[in-house]
Amino acid sequence: MHWCLNRWNRGNQANIDTNVGGFSWHSYHAAYVPGFTTSFAARLDSLCQIAVKEATHGERVLPGHASIAPDGRQFRIDKSGANYVCVVEDGETVNRHRPLVEVLFKSAAKVFGRNAFGILLNGMGIDGAKAMQEMRDCGSYNYVQDEAICVLFGMPREAILHGAADEVLPLVAIAPALLARLSAGNDRYRV
Repeated sequence: MHWCLNRWNRGNQANIDTNVGGFSWHSYHAAYVPGFTTSFAARLDSLCQIAVKEATHGERVLPGHASIAPDGRQFRIDKSGANYVCVVEDGETVNRHRPLVEVLFKSAAKVFGRNAFGILLNGMGIDGAKAMQEMRDCGSYNYVQDEAICVLFGMPREAILHGAADEVLPLVAIAPALLARLSAGNDRYRV
């Protein structure tokens, strides 16, 4: 199982453990934290039960790991033979920003389809909304953070307006909802 999410800033402390309840999957993060992705990944790695690191171009995706988009680079997932791999490239900037959640979510829609979860948190603008809708159209299940403690509600609002959200929840309720969905015994989420 795979999930893709955004992290807009260092203040967003939503850490979802990716090896809880007997499930093991890979987590992908597009975080706009200019100049801090290396230390951000190291900090999460020291706090989480899983391995967390900046994504490296061509590295194979492994269960129980989280990949963070490197600062100033686009990050997406692709398939190479029977394996999933991280693709890290310069790519286009939009509104002077790289990485973009839109790029990561589009790749998840294409590569994982219904075997993915999308999670969109706090952030400014429309980044991720259209691609999260593509994920949903391909069968993923998507969670969006509600407005209550968002510093910037732009990205979640746009995802909701695009019809991309299956559930809109408080930040602290997203991880339990995801685990409950996985624990329900639905074979849909087995890869």
